[in-house]
Amino acid sequence: MHNATPIISGSILLRVLAIGASTFYLVSAGAIVVADDGALEGRRHRIVVSSDIGGTDPDDVQSMVHLLIYADSLDIEGLVSSPYGQGRKEHIMQVIDAYGHDLPNLKTYSDKYPTPDALRALCKQGAIDTPGDSGVGESTEGSDWIIQCAKREDSRPLNVLVWGGIDDLAQALRDAPEILPKLRVYFIGGPNKKWSVDAYNYIEQNHPYLWIIEANATYRGWFVGGNQKGEWNNKEFVAKHIAEHGALGDFFVNAKDDIKMGDTPSVARLLHGTPEDPSQPGWGGKYVPIWDGRKTIFDRLTTEADTAEVFGVTEFALPKPDDFSAQNTASMIFDGGVPASKGVIEGDVLRFRFSPRDAKVWSYVIKSDFAGLDGKSGKFEAVSPPITRTGRRSTVHPNWWIDDPDPAVAEGVHPGAKSVNRWREDFLRDFAGRMDRCQSARSGDVAARRSRPMRWGSDYLKRSPDWYKSAEAQAIAENVLLYQSTEGAWPKNVDMNSPATPEVLAQVVADGKANTIDNDGTTVPMRFLALMADATNQEKYKKSFVRGLDYLFAAQYDNGGWPQFFPLRPRGYYSHITYNDDAMMSVMFLLREVAAGQAPYTFVDEGRRDKAAEAVRRGIDCILKTQIKQDGKLTVWCAQHDEVTLAPAWARNYEPPTLSGSESVGIVRFLMDIEDPTPDEVAAIEGAVAWFEAVAIHGLRYQHIRTAEGLPDGVVVVDPSAGPLWARFYEIGSNRPVFTGRDRVIHYSLDEIERERRGGYAFYGNWAASLLAKDYPRWQAKHKTSTSP
Repeated sequence: MHNATPIISGSILLRVLAIGASTFYLVSAGAIVVADDGALEGRRHRIVVSSDIGGTDPDDVQSMVHLLIYADSLDIEGLVSSPYGQGRKEHIMQVIDAYGHDLPNLKTYSDKYPTPDALRALCKQGAIDTPGDSGVGESTEGSDWIIQCAKREDSRPLNVLVWGGIDDLAQALRDAPEILPKLRVYFIGGPNKKWSVDAYNYIEQNHPYLWIIEANATYRGWFVGGNQKGEWNNKEFVAKHIAEHGALGDFFVNAKDDIKMGDTPSVARLLHGTPEDPSQPGWGGKYVPIWDGRKTIFDRLTTEADTAEVFGVTEFALPKPDDFSAQNTASMIFDGGVPASKGVIEGDVLRFRFSPRDAKVWSYVIKSDFAGLDGKSGKFEAVSPPITRTGRRSTVHPNWWIDDPDPAVAEGVHPGAKSVNRWREDFLRDFAGRMDRCQSARSGDVAARRSRPMRWGSDYLKRSPDWYKSAEAQAIAENVLLYQSTEGAWPKNVDMNSPATPEVLAQVVADGKANTIDNDGTTVPMRFLALMADATNQEKYKKSFVRGLDYLFAAQYDNGGWPQFFPLRPRGYYSHITYNDDAMMSVMFLLREVAAGQAPYTFVDEGRRDKAAEAVRRGIDCILKTQIKQDGKLTVWCAQHDEVTLAPAWARNYEPPTLSGSESVGIVRFLMDIEDPTPDEVAAIEGAVAWFEAVAIHGLRYQHIRTAEGLPDGVVVVDPSAGPLWARFYEIGSNRPVFTGRDRVIHYSLDEIERERRGGYAFYGNWAASLLAKDYPRWQAKHKTSTSP
């Protein structure tokens, strides 16, 4: 339902050059492209929501309804109640109760919707009372939960969406400052900031490197401006698309019968846009780097001639009267509203802190039991900052983002709001489609499409044991049997759900897809048939598997390697020893399991199990002989090696003879699984790990995007918080990342090759991240090896 039109922005692309183990960044003005890395494009984002639902504003109820109908597309890890007034986590659970009523319908659209009990388990109580003038105090169930989520072993950042006060986040950062690099915070500031100005001040002063979007007014674009005609009008939309749409629809309308949903842009930016880059446009708005000088301190009572920045922090550091003590109280009341700013003694100063939410003249009066202060009053004007200030990025808060002050994107007095409401029809249309799910179950031809078998692939190896006894499984297995060639192998890139008619089989051969271990071409069908044999004990599945096993034995070179295709082709790179796309390693893993006689391969005879063990031994010998040395040190492998000389070799024009940052990971994992490794095998592992550590690229994020014309592309951008990356290809001898297009010319910068290859191939990845962080330490502990050199 959503509009996947490419998003356009004026951001700058980064050109990356790598020399040796060092990476340098050159900024070049150029193409204007933006990725859509949102959840609606399949990227799952981790989120914790901190909400004042049940407290000061019904919009949190509406935003919670919106969040839950997108719960199948997001990984919700926490729902924290951070109230003002009477709001508690029970108010979140009331929305979950409504969700539970609609879940049977929702499940017909997606099986990824969480259960109500799973969501209830994520509900935590946050700060009920303000922590005091320091901004932090005692830990809460909510702040502890934020810490726990942030410390989970997950390479993805944790998005903390703050819909109310920011107290629980401040407390979490105070209690566990080490979680800061993992966090991506979206704070609905503006009116919420006045309730937790001390916590905000604490974060700003003590955690300047926090990655945070401070949306003081941009969020208003969700309900202010944009197309308000007909069904897109705030009230008309609710009447047509929300009311009488399940229990969630009723809950939404009971809170407010028109659109408010002021917190929803925090979720919307994760649905459609580029969440890691706030400068890019998307449903949640577009933001700019924050500037310095947003805090104003007055040492006296002010007049209307005095100014402070709107949405900033305004402090009154008044001289403390001599007789004023800690037993006295004083509060500054702004425009007769709440909350009052409590006076705090700081040495010889009595300090009051406030955040003005509107650009206007503010009046205040001091209420105190100290006669010399009671009734004192003043005024000041909250103003927008001058362009001379907003045009200079903060030197203190490098990862802090805020509303765009450009008048062109303001909606009336609300800066940045047009960067949200420009998408109004798109996000409301998608929202309406989601609310339709609550109203009725999926039916008709849509449900029929849903019931069709999933596309052939390794997912068929992950079904429940009983499924392999089903008629559906046996129908697919019949196709798999028919796709097996006379040589005993299977083709690649073929949907084996489709009937293997003579015409289809002839086309497989004509297209050059037959008899290969590439892209799981033979190993996945073999594993599938083994599962079928184990479940049904049918001989035809066993015989087919054994024929495949004999094919793998025949295809192995005397030196232990495997070609991509067998029988061998007369020309091309297909005869090379092929580690590319884990082709050879998929064979090695399978044969090792067969040799061990473990389920589901118990039907394989002893003679073939012995042959499998010997094939694995020869394969390991090939691995050790093809490992590349630099300056006498073992490193990693090329994606393919010459079958005679064992030297690194070319494959396709854009796959040069290099050190592989991708395929080498699978090889190392295989070696780590050896129960009793030899000294040579240990050395191979240690050498590869040391190389991976040495060439890891930090501070970069790699993403596939769409250009303004809607064409796929790939870019790298600077992101100090990004996890380590590895290039697909490293130059042998220098360890410089290299990039090659279809012209076979080596380049040292990704943007120097053609867009088609940049957008159609994975030139960077986090391939070795878990190998270094998890697998290698476990292997070291098991074998009590020394650390890598």
